[in-house]
Amino acid sequence: SMLSLTFFLSQLSLCAAFFELPLAVHTGIAAWRMQSRVTLRAGNEVSIGSLDLADRLVSLFVGDFDNHAQWKSDVDTGMTPREGGGHEHIHTTIRTLELSACTETPPRQPERSLGGRALLAMYYFSGDPRQIFRLRCYTLHPGHTATDKADLLEMRLWRVPRAVVEAAATAAQAGLGADGACAAAAEALDLSGLVASDELCGCEVLWAWDPSGGPSSGAGRLLAHMEGGGCCIESERAPGTFIDVEDHLALDEDWLFINDRGFDRESGAMVYGNWRGVPYAMRRVAHENGGRRGCLDLSWTI
Repeated sequence: SMLSLTFFLSQLSLCAAFFELPLAVHTGIAAWRMQSRVTLRAGNEVSIGSLDLADRLVSLFVGDFDNHAQWKSDVDTGMTPREGGGHEHIHTTIRTLELSACTETPPRQPERSLGGRALLAMYYFSGDPRQIFRLRCYTLHPGHTATDKADLLEMRLWRVPRAVVEAAATAAQAGLGADGACAAAAEALDLSGLVASDELCGCEVLWAWDPSGGPSSGAGRLLAHMEGGGCCIESERAPGTFIDVEDHLALDEDWLFINDRGFDRESGAMVYGNWRGVPYAMRRVAHENGGRRGCLDLSWTI
């Protein structure tokens, strides 16, 4: 899906062009646009090995990201989410998981994850952990050494049991915040294990390292797309309804860009994502240890 990834990168410029984002966001997106020719197999990536790539992904992916600036720009220009062309205000909290259950990944045993590497990702609206709309477990695996994807890192997506979601929601409602909710979810997931989880087979995300750098740094970035260009999943909110999912991501030290879209398989109508195809521009606002970047006022997000 090189063409779709190139399209995704080109759409990053629309965040600034259409929504006149603050200077920091505008500058970052412009830099991404300058490198819009980069694709996962364009030759800019370097072979650094799956384990090293996993280390880099964890170091960049873990923390908190928020698109408040983008959402505020949408509001100021009169755009609303979904059909209105704007973005929801989304915050994501990503934490590492220490789960013995992650060392075995059914139904594809005896294949093992990279040292039991796993992440817990919690997504919620309006900077309020009480408004969780997605909770996922991600496990990291070596690239397919027998194919041309040997230089890639595979991330498998797991839909966690309802009890894990309820544990996070209960902690958030009790005022324990995002970290408390994640801790409660991790404990519940450790008890149930991945055996009780639903692996979203076919939705694997492939990550590649691009040393050319992201919008705010020359230290390199990670690019990702879904293997095969997308996947089909059953809706959690409407069982029996199936959704075609497409996802592209770009990640560096300061930004996480997400272009995650879902379409009703039967009608082709868009179910979620940005209706204009403009990626969610998520600024890093904290690291896993709670360290916050600069003097940002995060009262609206954490």
